[in-house]
Amino acid sequence: MQATPAVIYTRKPFGDYGATFVTENITRQTGYSPREFTEDSGFWASHIHPDDRARVFAELPRLFEQGYHVHEYRFQHRDGHYLWMRDELRLIRDADGNPREIIGFWFDITERKQAEDRARRLAAFPELNPNPVLEFAADGSLTYHNPAAQELVRRFGARDLQELMPPNSDQIIRECLASGRPRLRVETRWGDRTLSWSFYPIEQLGVVHAYAGDVTERKQAEEALRESEARFRRLFENSLVGIYRTTPDGRILLANPTLVKMLRYPSFEALAQLNLEKDGFHPQSPRRLFKETMERDGVVRGLESVWICADGTAIYVRESAQAVRGPDGRIEYYDGVVEDITERKQAEVAQARLATAIEQAAEAVMITDTQGTLQYVNPAFEKVTGYRRKEAIGRNPRFLKSGKHNAEFYQRLRATLTRGEVWQGHFIDKRKDGTLYTAEATISPVRDPAGRIINYVAVLRDVTREAQLEAQLRQSQKLEAIGQLAGGVAHDFNNILAVILMQTELLLTQGDVAESVRDGIQQIRAAAERAANLTRQLLAFSRRQVMQPRDLDLNEVVTNLAKMLQRIIGEDVRLELHLHPTPLMTHADAGMLDQVLMNLAVNARDAMPKGGRLIIETTAREFSAAEAAALLDVKPGHYVGLRVSDTGCGIPPEILPRIFEPFFTTKEPGKGTGLGLATVFGIVKQHGGCIQVASEPGRGTTFEVYLPALAETTTAASEAESRPGPRGGTETILLVEDDADVRLVTRLTLERHGYRVLEAPDGLAALELWRQHRDAVALLLTDLVMPGELDGRELAQRLRADRPQLKVIYTSGYSPELAGRELHSRSGEAFLQKPCPAERLLETVRECLDAPLGAKRA
Repeated sequence: MQATPAVIYTRKPFGDYGATFVTENITRQTGYSPREFTEDSGFWASHIHPDDRARVFAELPRLFEQGYHVHEYRFQHRDGHYLWMRDELRLIRDADGNPREIIGFWFDITERKQAEDRARRLAAFPELNPNPVLEFAADGSLTYHNPAAQELVRRFGARDLQELMPPNSDQIIRECLASGRPRLRVETRWGDRTLSWSFYPIEQLGVVHAYAGDVTERKQAEEALRESEARFRRLFENSLVGIYRTTPDGRILLANPTLVKMLRYPSFEALAQLNLEKDGFHPQSPRRLFKETMERDGVVRGLESVWICADGTAIYVRESAQAVRGPDGRIEYYDGVVEDITERKQAEVAQARLATAIEQAAEAVMITDTQGTLQYVNPAFEKVTGYRRKEAIGRNPRFLKSGKHNAEFYQRLRATLTRGEVWQGHFIDKRKDGTLYTAEATISPVRDPAGRIINYVAVLRDVTREAQLEAQLRQSQKLEAIGQLAGGVAHDFNNILAVILMQTELLLTQGDVAESVRDGIQQIRAAAERAANLTRQLLAFSRRQVMQPRDLDLNEVVTNLAKMLQRIIGEDVRLELHLHPTPLMTHADAGMLDQVLMNLAVNARDAMPKGGRLIIETTAREFSAAEAAALLDVKPGHYVGLRVSDTGCGIPPEILPRIFEPFFTTKEPGKGTGLGLATVFGIVKQHGGCIQVASEPGRGTTFEVYLPALAETTTAASEAESRPGPRGGTETILLVEDDADVRLVTRLTLERHGYRVLEAPDGLAALELWRQHRDAVALLLTDLVMPGELDGRELAQRLRADRPQLKVIYTSGYSPELAGRELHSRSGEAFLQKPCPAERLLETVRECLDAPLGAKRA
């Protein structure tokens, strides 16, 4: 290969070796102009390859020794690549033999160098090739093999190369030479190893070169790759999460069956019609964040978004993806996985809703671990107990114990929960401020998916007020039942007392009674009157006593009774009155109010055996609808109040709920009947009022009685009307009384005062007498409650229907209120409460007979 035409140049023999002249063809060879060489003395040196520079300058002294020197080095072309240059130098001396100038001939020998390099590499290739290289003649005989081929024989433990060759090597060699085409990748097995042979014909030489390679590892890698691809395919096809490949503009390149099913498409082909970026995401999906993260980081992990399914429904997904970029750095597609978390999100929403409901619930909610340590309480717990959340968390709920439950109660509770059952019941617990409250509780075990109990949740409702109302209702019902019994006893007893009282009066009216006998009769009469007082208490308790209400001022009632109260309570008890500044008008029975005040004062005195203070106050109060509802039988509105307080021993809490029970007393035998407070309760309820009590042992008791106030005050007559003395008459009276003794004494009393009496034991007998003496009867005197088909009221109605001007007097051991029917006095009617003195009987009979038919009795 011929070198290019030489570049001729001259340079100085000493100094910086800068060029003084360069031919123009330098530009064609190097790309630089001659001027760049001549103007920059260091230009030539700076462009020599760094690996050659030191050698070039080290060899220059030979030029001065021999006058001629040739060396080869690499020089950098303007475009950056290096040329191989042959530099032939000659030293020109002057007449004195001193170096005057250097002439150089510069040849571009790059092509020659490359050819030499290729030849050198080709010559060394077979010998240095680590892979076996063999040469075969046209007849199939082996003419050459390199050291690597011999090493293959040794490594495989073969006898020679022929043993490792393919069995049909001769035929392969002939076919290659005949067709001129190579035969590639012919594999043979030697033990557990695999050899791959390739045959290349060299037609101009008439030989075939064979190359062998141990491809065992490659075959294993290929097998592993195939298995890996199969595993990936199985994973792709059967993955529980969706797998996709999409372009940034939304084209779906790949999607596994799970994703197709997840998005509710019938097939991948149907899904591939969707542009994911345009129609696949809900507006709430954070696609902007997804793309920004992909551009910045190339990966997105755990991003939650909302995808749209084929049927238009939305699903929540958790997405992880990575960006795959092309050679130009731009994102070509996304590879990602998608997990459907719709159920989890719905559960989270439901859980959040549940948590909100629990936080806002009116019931207190507590959650503990299995050891009973509080892990959660809601705000209602704080309201019910008074403890703040941070004061309760981490503690055992036993700090709420009130001491009102025994150990057996808690043992039964724990046993129920240990069995994994739900416990329901009531607690009496203690608030932070020390007050007690009643809670209706349900405690349930909480189990994990394996069925193990991991927590307990308690829901408690403060039913303190309900418990109080229930207790009041039970008390009211109990008193009502006892009142029914007491009223019945009083009714029967009144009949007996009526006989005793009226017979004693009849006896005392006889003039021939000895004085000693008269004294005995009077003692009998006094005892009967005491017994009558006892029945009046029973009737007052049972609310069956006859009321004689009128408009009165509560202040006057207290003032009029004050002197008597002071005598009753004694000198060692100081009586204090605090009356309301204005009249407190109510419609009530003054005698009954006196009885209320007397009973409360006597109880207060007995609570202060060593003396003290009795404070009586009158007040006014208005009950709201809520307050009235809490008091059961009370209606909303204005009330007048009587407050009686003492500084005595107080009432123990365990006794307080029973104080209004009839016959219940803590006094010694003979010192109390147990009817005092029961009577007070009955009178107050009979007046449509309410009574409340507050007591603290050692600090006294306060009773508060409230009665309906009058809307407008009226002035009642303050003086009793004078009545004429009892007198008799000659009229015929039809007496109807089922009690024979009462009927007898009543008849005798009336007959002694001139009246004609027709008597009957029941309503039917009275009707028969009426038919016989209809025109003669002027007055019907009948018991209200009688056995048989007709009671007194029905009898009177039938007789007055026959003769409307008939006068009627009802008698009863009860009040006019009977079996829910209230007796209203009408024209020509009157009522007598049994027992009554003969004088009262005669007065009432006369008044009724003398009253005009149109008049009404109060």
